[in-house]
Amino acid sequence: DIERIRAANPEVEIHIYPGAGHAFFNPEQVGNHHPEAAAEAWRRSVDFLSRQFAA
Repeated sequence: DIERIRAANPEVEIHIYPGAGHAFFNPEQVGNHHPEAAAEAWRRSVDFLSRQFAA
């Protein structure tokens, strides 16, 4: 339950990518690859890691 997790850990970041299932980042997974979600997930991951390592 996402709301329960957020209540217990206010600093947690949870992102849901509609239409993207398992292995959505893998272009070799025909039928699963979701390029738009993969690009957004990559951007968010780089941003998150940049903030964590800057601290």
